[in-house]
Amino acid sequence: FKFPLKRAPNTTVCLWYSVICLQGRVSKLVLEDFNLHGSFPTSLLSLSDLRVLSLKHNSFSGPLPTNLSSLSSLKLLFLSFNNFSGQFPASVTSLFRLYRLDLSHNNFSGVIPPEVSRLTHLLTLRLEQNGFSGSISGLNLPHIQDFNVSNNKLGGQIPRSLSGFPKSAFSGNQALCGPPLLQCKGVSGDPTRPGNGSVASPLGSSPTTDVVSSSPSTVPSKILPTAAKKSGARMSLWAIIAIIVGDILVLAL
Repeated sequence: FKFPLKRAPNTTVCLWYSVICLQGRVSKLVLEDFNLHGSFPTSLLSLSDLRVLSLKHNSFSGPLPTNLSSLSSLKLLFLSFNNFSGQFPASVTSLFRLYRLDLSHNNFSGVIPPEVSRLTHLLTLRLEQNGFSGSISGLNLPHIQDFNVSNNKLGGQIPRSLSGFPKSAFSGNQALCGPPLLQCKGVSGDPTRPGNGSVASPLGSSPTTDVVSSSPSTVPSKILPTAAKKSGARMSLWAIIAIIVGDILVLAL
């Protein structure tokens, strides 16, 4: 797939269906359900005035270009329902004008970089049905309205800023925990308490086990009666000896 990049007066590209131009430059390109194959068309990277790009429901494959910074005017990016693979495109985090980002239903893997939080205007982030792993605790998207990371391989605690989304936005990640999913275990806010720094994981229904404390002030109380018995036994022995000695003295006199 190749896209013509000449200005509108020299080509009929702006007359194409799903193409919108602004002052002779392509500003919107929607190529959905065209059964397009191959890798991401790098010719699109020259569309510096592109604001909307949608390639949904095609058969594109392979990784995205490592550098998307030339699409600095992009506000809406929809690449869902393809076969894209590889890491999360780091250069996406430099597209500061993005409002909607949808990479769902692909074969992406690796971590979701916390630099996504740089996209302060982001309203939509759809990453479901991929192979993303790692944690999302570093995400902070104050204006997010549409969020979904379900059916990946994510783990750790869900950040409080995202806990207001429904369970369906996080389901299918077995190691993910915290509201609205199961409560996390193995996390402590006090660095002096045992278990601090351990990785958060869902708190299941398995039976709890007793943990022996390393603190000397928590000696089990059951030991105390035993010690008392030993002390009492020693007192009784000395009392018997004293009685015997007393009897001998009495007889001697």
